[in-house]
Amino acid sequence: ARHDDATASDATTAAAALNNDKSFQERLGRRGTSVRRVRDANDGKCTLVAAKSVRKGETIVAEPPLAAVQALANRGRFLACAHCMAPAGDDPARHLALAAGRVSRHDLVAAAAEAERRGADVHLPGVPRLPILTRRDTSTTSEGPTPCHRARGGSEVFCGVACRDAASGWHALTCIGGCGEGSPIFEFRAHAKRTHESFLLAADALARAIAGGGGSDGVVEGATDSGATQENNQARLENHQSVLSTSLSLFSGLPVPTTRWWESDGSSGKATPSDPKETAAKTARKHARRSETLLEQIQDAHQLLFMAWGLARGLRGDSRFDELLLFHTFERLVSSVDRSSQPLADDHPGVTYAKAVGTATPADAKKACVALRSAAREAVEAELGAGDVSGESDDESEDVSDDDTSDDKSGDGSDGDSEDEASDEASESEPEKAEVVASPEKETVVVATVAAVPATTFSGDDDILDAVEIATTAFPRLAALALAPAASLAGHSCLPNAQVEIARGEEDESNGSVCGGLRVSLVALRDVEAGEEITVARVSVSRPVAERHEELISRFGFDEACACVRCVYELAGDVGATALTARDFCALADQASEEGRYEDAHTCALHATRLDPKNTTMARHKGGVALLGLGKWAEAHAAWQTAFALCPENQTLAEQARKDAAYAIDASLFTETGTTNLVPLRPSELHKAGVFATHADDSPFFSKKECGDWIRHAEAAAATSGGWTTSRHYAVPTTDLPVHSVPELLPLWNKFVTTQLGPFLYACFPDIVKRNGANVRVHDAFVVRYDANAQRFLPTHVDQSSISITLALNGADAYEGGGTAFPSPIEVIARPDTGHLVAFRGDLKHAGA
Repeated sequence: ARHDDATASDATTAAAALNNDKSFQERLGRRGTSVRRVRDANDGKCTLVAAKSVRKGETIVAEPPLAAVQALANRGRFLACAHCMAPAGDDPARHLALAAGRVSRHDLVAAAAEAERRGADVHLPGVPRLPILTRRDTSTTSEGPTPCHRARGGSEVFCGVACRDAASGWHALTCIGGCGEGSPIFEFRAHAKRTHESFLLAADALARAIAGGGGSDGVVEGATDSGATQENNQARLENHQSVLSTSLSLFSGLPVPTTRWWESDGSSGKATPSDPKETAAKTARKHARRSETLLEQIQDAHQLLFMAWGLARGLRGDSRFDELLLFHTFERLVSSVDRSSQPLADDHPGVTYAKAVGTATPADAKKACVALRSAAREAVEAELGAGDVSGESDDESEDVSDDDTSDDKSGDGSDGDSEDEASDEASESEPEKAEVVASPEKETVVVATVAAVPATTFSGDDDILDAVEIATTAFPRLAALALAPAASLAGHSCLPNAQVEIARGEEDESNGSVCGGLRVSLVALRDVEAGEEITVARVSVSRPVAERHEELISRFGFDEACACVRCVYELAGDVGATALTARDFCALADQASEEGRYEDAHTCALHATRLDPKNTTMARHKGGVALLGLGKWAEAHAAWQTAFALCPENQTLAEQARKDAAYAIDASLFTETGTTNLVPLRPSELHKAGVFATHADDSPFFSKKECGDWIRHAEAAAATSGGWTTSRHYAVPTTDLPVHSVPELLPLWNKFVTTQLGPFLYACFPDIVKRNGANVRVHDAFVVRYDANAQRFLPTHVDQSSISITLALNGADAYEGGGTAFPSPIEVIARPDTGHLVAFRGDLKHAGA
């Protein structure tokens, strides 16, 4: 049981390596054509590289993992399917009750088992009755959490009968529902909880491989097989040799450290050359004792698995499974889990439910918001007071206390393409918005949106606007680990070109996957060129460089400090002496802008411009994005104008130049007196934070006829130009048309800015707007279309402007609800009538009601 002959299973021959590569590529199928595995000729190590160019935001690869397990600490607050990690059951009420601490996992599993026995739903006290907000497909039925056939408090649950049936083979090998203390598999799980959670994922991978190879009869330990089960088992035992070979090949291809698992504990407990002799000796003894303890723990874990599967289930002596039962295989998987398992996170079902609020009737939306707020408050309180949150302590037979030997060895904006996409601004009034930017330096930048077209029935309850934000903040996300061959080959970089995301495969792709429809995907964070290595961040890149290096060495076994582009830049005394390229600096600038580090972004853009004076890397454009983030609107636009002069063929820069030319304002139009006869100069302060509206007794900026003309021109332009756009604003997309693209509207808008809007904004914001609005400049202006059957509202966001305005083109009698909503602590909803507007500071959080 403790056999550790590592040489017996090493795939060292060229033929084995070739077979590994073939299995790797075949398993990825059509979703893996963008990557290939490259093996180093000297040391045999593999890396993942792009086989073709991939654009930012595109999926590089989406692969079915070899195994996946939910984190123990997450089980008590998130009910996930043991097979595919999807939420277990499509009733959000149960998930909300669990997150809020009103019911336990034990209660939900027991209730699900009782409901299955009765053939009728069992309602638990504490589970709210929620309105149904989405229409289910009538061809399918709603499923609650589906328990394992031997359900107990610590047992697994599934998202439905299909996943439970698909998992029956491997689940029978790991289920503790039919056994108790003294059972090898029960003792293995208890041992893993006391020592290393890595053991659980390694065992999960082995169980799925054994079942895929026909080594499981589908009968849980302690249960009695039935005739029907025996019949199904016979089918399982046939034709599984190819599946087993693929699993073994993929296991041997997983990256592992060069040292044994119990010795590869990073820098923790190791002596350094600078230590005194006595200290070094003491540290060495401590490290030796720790290694001995770890060796005993992994040997005990393997022995228990061997007893459960090799002896109790009779797999010992079956040549098909000899290699899977070796200690070396188990150790290799545990090492891979620690070094390269992928942390998976997914939204709580409460977030999905909150997103559906906007499509519900007003009455149902209000009920749902009340329930969400209540559950969110209790979820936060439950998190703060959490003790054992594994969700398994309710099962007395599996109540395992912590062990002194436990350790931490187991392992967890602007896009730079266009100034429009880089900004979060988006219109959101009832049907029109104008965003205006007042730049404190020389010019006040105006981002204007004029939204139009009827908005029919919609709830005006402001809870709807922040329902998603509240749910996202309060409810726990799924926390799981997956063993994914392709993702595990991605290198580390503090300036990664990809990130790991959870995905769901199509139904026809689930066949043959040991984790159902679960996919581990790598998504491009920036454009990736063919032949470029795929990298992800294994540690938080927001931490200082020294802390990042310490974690990489101690947790992931790095032999030396990270030498990625970002680390080289941050550690360089003289940046000019480094080998960093203009493309490197542009990538650093993009990352800094996305993280809100605009000073750093601008500095990196300047370095890139120095190396690329012809702007082939768009360095000047990235510098402009950084300047915009710093509130330096005039300098940002000047940078873009210079970039356009150098690269007039660039579509992004050309479009920006056209927009700047369209909104250019003749400064001579502004006079000391101004044209104020039609300007309402009595702004009504809605909130001292900087929210103003036109006074109700004043004449509107636009008459009803003028508003009707705006709507008519916008609709006509949309009809002739391919319809309303939805992709101009990257962060908060709106259904809109830019004003500068409608020839009939542009002169009307520019005249409005100089003769009416500028003086009004001066009356509202004299601290940043010059007299009569002489420094007001338009950053963006667009007509937004709202429709109860299409886009009905916008989520909470901030604008990339000094000042934003919303000007209504429809009257309040043309729709229900609507308005520009400002969440707590402002708690104001502004609903200007036809031709009136609301103006506010662009950095205030707001939403489209």
